Amino acid sequence: VVNEIAKQKEFLGWRHLHNEFYQYTIELGLIGLSLIAWGIVDYFRKFKRTVKDKTTITYTSMFIGFILASLMGYPSHLWLLAVMGLISYSYIGENKNEDFSRN
Repeated sequence: VVNEIAKQKEFLGWRHLHNEFYQYTIELGLIGLSLIAWGIVDYFRKFKRTVKDKTTITYTSMFIGFILASLMGYPSHLWLLAVMGLISYSYIGENKNEDFSRN
């Protein structure tokens, strides 16, 4: 159904949606969207356990900005914004200053 609508004359100029999460739902289905949602939730769980220093706060702010930009744009399809999102996401996973005594 979506392909038939996209083939109509009015929609030929459109290449992407202006919501990254909706775009991924169309491309990857609900399983792909649930994996993305799991990654976001996992990021904030790790952030909750991490010692908060200036670098951690900066990278988390970048990641939150990336998520907010995804609601009204397509930052993961633009290489510079996608790299910033990947760097900010990967920092919390590699952070060695985790405080595992808190839950």
